[in-house]
Amino acid sequence: EYTRLGAVAQLRQIMPLVNGRCSQCHFVFACRLLLPTDAGIKADLEKWVAANGWTNRVHFLGEVPDFPTLLHASDLFLFPATDMTGKIDTPLTILEAMAAGLPVLAYQVRSLEEIFGQGAASLLPNGDVDAMAAAIIDLVQYPNRRQHLGQQLRQIVQARYDLQKMVAAYETLYSLLI
Repeated sequence: EYTRLGAVAQLRQIMPLVNGRCSQCHFVFACRLLLPTDAGIKADLEKWVAANGWTNRVHFLGEVPDFPTLLHASDLFLFPATDMTGKIDTPLTILEAMAAGLPVLAYQVRSLEEIFGQGAASLLPNGDVDAMAAAIIDLVQYPNRRQHLGQQLRQIVQARYDLQKMVAAYETLYSLLI
């Protein structure tokens, strides 16, 4: 979705910082579901990208039904939401990216701190576009750091979100409530 969580506004600030300092950086816009309200935002973004001369570095895939394949073809995953108000569930795309061993860069937003843990290397000060741009460039330029962070996040998702562990935790919770 393009309309939720303030991510597009953040990306409009982050992309010029990254594109000005990192020639090998590319951005891919993809989503599982492209809402009717997203069409105008996507069109505006495409015009903005073209006006800045980035059409060879910014790619719009639209709806991607096979998200895991896209994740495995990616180097890192950005989730630049500054506010999770109204988002009551865990963003599945973040868990999928972590499970794929991708480094995830996101802002320090309360619900995301619960997923990553406080002080996680991939959580940046909320709304700090300079920090986000610097982290993107760092991970693109240093593949070993990127791989290490991706492995750490994969371990977190395996430890906390494994299906059998989640089922056991829910069973324990239900037995306490009954």
